[in-house]
Amino acid sequence: MSIQLRDDALYLASRDTYDALRSARQITDARPAAQSFGWIARYAPPERVLEIAEEGFVRISSRHGDAFGPVAGGAWLVRALIERGIEPRRSRVYGLLDHSRLIDHAASRSEALFLLFQGLLPGARGPWMRCLSKLRDASLPASHWRQQRNVCDAAVMVAPRDSRLAHEVLAQVGEVRRVRQARRWISSGLHQDPRPFFWER
Repeated sequence: MSIQLRDDALYLASRDTYDALRSARQITDARPAAQSFGWIARYAPPERVLEIAEEGFVRISSRHGDAFGPVAGGAWLVRALIERGIEPRRSRVYGLLDHSRLIDHAASRSEALFLLFQGLLPGARGPWMRCLSKLRDASLPASHWRQQRNVCDAAVMVAPRDSRLAHEVLAQVGEVRRVRQARRWISSGLHQDPRPFFWER
């Protein structure tokens, strides 16, 4: 039910803010709720963007028993604000980062933080730096290949902004194949963009 309501909200986001919100407000699961409110904020009239994003943050913060969803889904909310020219409130970002401690499995924590990092990266340096630090802590030592992939991909994304920081992060992973590959990409000028969160539907 939550996925169908989310898909309805995403379809309506750029067409009818009122109807999109009506679908989003019925969603009970944190991640699809955050995705829906993020999409609606991304395409809402300018005077409603912050109000809609804030409602999304409040709704996912009230969800109990789901640690992964609010952190991963929060990526859509912060990116929506950034793409609309609004820096997310640091208290909201840091609340999501604190919430990540509740994700029991380290690989899942790494996945959620990597999504949030990608959402934040086009914005102010402070929040994405703090998220990168949490991502590194959740990914090292790596007990799953996803953790190693996430921190290496994050380093490649950071390289155009701060090459020294990217190499420092890779040095902490150790001399493994994925690190060597990341260093080759950086030295050859290749870069990796954070994922797109929104597109015209």
